Amino acid sequence: MRPLPEGVERGHPKGARFVDGRNGNDANAGTENRPWRTIGHGVRQIRAGQTLVLRGGVYHEHLRVESRGTAEKPVTIRSASGEVAIIDGGLPEFFSNPDKAWESIGNGEYRSRNAFPDLPVRKDGSNLLGNFADSMVPLHGYRFDTDLRSDNHLFQKLEGPKTLRGTGLYCGPGVFLNPDDKRIHIRLAHTRQPSIGKKNNYQGETDPRRLRLVIAGAGQSAVELNQASHVILQDLVVRGARDATINVKDCANITLDNVTSYGGSSALRVESTSGLRCVNSAFRGIAAPWLWRWSLKYRSIEARIVSASSWNPPARPNRDFEFVQCEFTDCVDGVFVGSVDGVEVHHCLLDNVSDDGFFITCRTAYDGTTTGRSSFHHNRISRVLTA
Repeated sequence: MRPLPEGVERGHPKGARFVDGRNGNDANAGTENRPWRTIGHGVRQIRAGQTLVLRGGVYHEHLRVESRGTAEKPVTIRSASGEVAIIDGGLPEFFSNPDKAWESIGNGEYRSRNAFPDLPVRKDGSNLLGNFADSMVPLHGYRFDTDLRSDNHLFQKLEGPKTLRGTGLYCGPGVFLNPDDKRIHIRLAHTRQPSIGKKNNYQGETDPRRLRLVIAGAGQSAVELNQASHVILQDLVVRGARDATINVKDCANITLDNVTSYGGSSALRVESTSGLRCVNSAFRGIAAPWLWRWSLKYRSIEARIVSASSWNPPARPNRDFEFVQCEFTDCVDGVFVGSVDGVEVHHCLLDNVSDDGFFITCRTAYDGTTTGRSSFHHNRISRVLTA
């Protein structure tokens, strides 16, 4: 549906340092011929004005960036020319060794062979999210095991309040974390939604042992920028988060250039940050083609594509954001930027959002007044409940 992007041909700057997840070693010098192995190690070594080049492949890391560049000498983290580096905060075994990761327990349901005692669990909460790795179509993050196991495909037949367990509603291929034994359960049964046609129903593989999957639990972002300044992320893919996939906090002058982020509760979350520029980037949500607003909001999580808002007046508001030539797609809610003081969104696409599109009314003081400067122009808004 929203597959991985292709690599971009760019030359490597003089003096660049390199990371290679397959052939590197963190004891190396970080040169092109002797690269480091992990991104986290490489980020801690580079200084203002330097570029860290990531060779193509999947890096199962939770990356924390605290680098400080300057306007003249930013810190750049990017994919190698013509290659795609994927920073994946998910659980590696379901991607690398799916044939050994699952065991069948009948009725089309499988569970992980291993337990995950360190994963946070909220009772009756959606504790996992994921994607099919080949297409990046989202997996449903089930709140209730009754839903995962149900053969009821239509919400009209669900008994009881829409936010409670009820008798069960199958929402398509998805995952559930058992709070008792901390094992992950999965079911990839086909969907039967008559109004969307065969091509939009899930008709694929039902055995997870034959598929590479991205599955992530709560607690950590795939990439976190904290108190960083003048940092550029370029030509990267970020995925594998139950919470915000990219989390930017207390930063200044951050640029995302040709970055693709697959959410999480948000694909991008920004807090107390001044100066954010996103260009030629794509931010994807958790809505698979067979999912409805109802099944996402009440049977999983009410995710946003971009979250830079607070319902109450923030002590340190975000300010000076620009989104240009970006895509925001496939979620419950779209782009929450109501608390940003000075935001411009132009030449962007917002598509397939089942609730609010651009949300610019959050920054409201207790006396009812609103502040902030917002400019939205030359955007295309499609398939959205409230533009």
